Amino acid sequence: MSADPIEAVGYASWDSVRVVVFDFFRTLGMWRAGTVGSPAEVLYQLAPDRKAIDTRRLVALVEGGLGSEQFPYRPHVDEYRRWQYDAWAAAANYAGVHYDDALQIRLEQVLVQREIVLYPDVVDALDAVTASGMTWVLCSNASPDLAEKLHALLPKRLHPQAMVISCEVGARKPHRRMFAEVIDAAGFPPAQLAFIGDQLDCDVLGPYQHGLRPVLLDRGGEHDGEWPPRDGPLVPRWRSLEPLRALAPGVPQQA
Repeated sequence: MSADPIEAVGYASWDSVRVVVFDFFRTLGMWRAGTVGSPAEVLYQLAPDRKAIDTRRLVALVEGGLGSEQFPYRPHVDEYRRWQYDAWAAAANYAGVHYDDALQIRLEQVLVQREIVLYPDVVDALDAVTASGMTWVLCSNASPDLAEKLHALLPKRLHPQAMVISCEVGARKPHRRMFAEVIDAAGFPPAQLAFIGDQLDCDVLGPYQHGLRPVLLDRGGEHDGEWPPRDGPLVPRWRSLEPLRALAPGVPQQA
């Protein structure tokens, strides 16, 4: 990698970076318009009094809470499924929605049927990362359906070296276990890992505290009012993944 593209990416040097770690939602992809993105959305729509619902609390109940440990170990898929049903029941109770077998089946169908799409700049960015000699790892607070759907969207040459997904780890970003798993999966010291994501707590502060080199991806300018941060690291903030193309300028843009 030459000096010019490294500077364009936002750190003094990316020469030591060997692995790029990506968050998924609002970083690489999003739910396709018109599909129900999560069980929390279903419960919110069914709630008899939506004005009384704190949506962040509803999502936390469904997903297990930001930075929380769902299990003290990597759970078996059946253990995670039982935990998920209990979490859905607790979220339904909070929303004032009756939870029964029919609702459980409906929420399961959401996970199967919902579709994800990649942002237009993703394939070019991943091509540039791999062409520059680096690999990439996915790190996401996600449900079990994500891995299969992401693999279906990406050409095989761009599949990640590893996927660190909260439902398999048993904890959620920014819990320390997520970053420990990332470092182990990457196979390099944390200082040689760049971490790109859209959330300050999960994707900037968490990686920074564990020695990784974060980049805030702020596609819609959602962090304008809180950037630069008064506390915490001042790291690069991008509007897209376009800066990664500077790592391998010769990669042709996809049609």
